[in-house]
Amino acid sequence: MRAHRPNLTVLLVLITLSLSVLPTHADPLNGPPEPSPYPAQATYQMLCRGIGGGMSFRNGGSVRGSTGEDIVTVQLTFKKSAKAAGAQGGGLDPGQCSWIDRPVNQQEPFKLRFETRANAQLKQELHGSAVDRSPTAAERYPDANTIPVYMKDQSHYYSFKVYNSNEGYFIATGSKYFKPNLIYDGPQPK
Repeated sequence: MRAHRPNLTVLLVLITLSLSVLPTHADPLNGPPEPSPYPAQATYQMLCRGIGGGMSFRNGGSVRGSTGEDIVTVQLTFKKSAKAAGAQGGGLDPGQCSWIDRPVNQQEPFKLRFETRANAQLKQELHGSAVDRSPTAAERYPDANTIPVYMKDQSHYYSFKVYNSNEGYFIATGSKYFKPNLIYDGPQPK
């Protein structure tokens, strides 16, 4: 009688497939992906424009990331735009967020949760480099301190890849500052 041996190729394919569907999220500073506490979901781009309109940031709990840095969950409260943001954010007034292709509807939340480093400049400071306290520091060192400062300027935008948690807030699986292409659409010189 011959013993049943599993096909090694089939086992390797199954293991590879199971590893490739593990939910992950990108680290805000483009570090290696970490396992996500959130289930895998289809995400869509939401743009937010800085300042005004009741936009506020509130830091939630923190956890130690795989790199040893503290990762903070930040809740952004925003005003819903009555228009789609558009690819360049032209549909947003200060303090508003919206989907690229449509407004946030009445049934959708006006809060968004995302994860970011507690202090992205800590390594620079520990190595004797100056801390960047400029209003654009979030472009180089996005963290729980620099992103709210960055969004105090109405010419600044932030992009989030989000899905609806169905618990009263969106969950962002990725975020990054956003620079609209400045296109002049006024009268052309003769």
